[in-house]
Amino acid sequence: FALTRPHGHHAGFNYSKGSCYLNNAVIAAMYLLDNGYSVSILDFALHTPDGTLELAERFGLRVASLHGTPNGERGYVRNQGHIDENKENILNIPIGDGIQTQEYLELFSIGMKHCRDAEAIVVSTGFDISHLDRHSRLGLDGTIFIELGRMFSSTHQKKVFVLEGGDYPPARLADDVADFLEAVEGKDYSKNPVKVSIIYHSETGNTKAMAGDLQESCADCRDG
Repeated sequence: FALTRPHGHHAGFNYSKGSCYLNNAVIAAMYLLDNGYSVSILDFALHTPDGTLELAERFGLRVASLHGTPNGERGYVRNQGHIDENKENILNIPIGDGIQTQEYLELFSIGMKHCRDAEAIVVSTGFDISHLDRHSRLGLDGTIFIELGRMFSSTHQKKVFVLEGGDYPPARLADDVADFLEAVEGKDYSKNPVKVSIIYHSETGNTKAMAGDLQESCADCRDG
């Protein structure tokens, strides 16, 4: 799991936007490809990963993306990610406002199926789908990240998780990240300690604070 800030999926081949400068997921996927793995990218952040989609076309990467229905609200997101843009290697799954957890999980399983034949999967992990995120218009409940983690735990692929969106209090975000990773691992970190390395550059101190919150969330029961 890479605690990446700024996030990256709006960055394309020769441009940066939406606070994204480097497309972390695509960089990871290309590294794995160069080392002999077949790779897919699954993006479930709230907004269309226009940079990732552009790079997928350029390099022939296999990508599945679940994102809010493209409507041009965000100036940094091109009006793309529609179903009619799907190709053999690219699967767009637009999500309507107010979608409930069970329906979302059913659509998510379609995205995972698109990526299942790859030896490794790079996941743009978008915590901005949470009901806590101020931009989210989805109707998902608080169990969503546990359920998604369980779905990933059932695959035998090598997995790289890259943090994308998540615009809500860092301590709550850290709890959701920990819940997600515990479900992926099938472990309770409070009873089964795990070594976690957090690498960051933090001029403002915000990323350092987030790293501390994540460390605490993985280390205790979070029942207080």
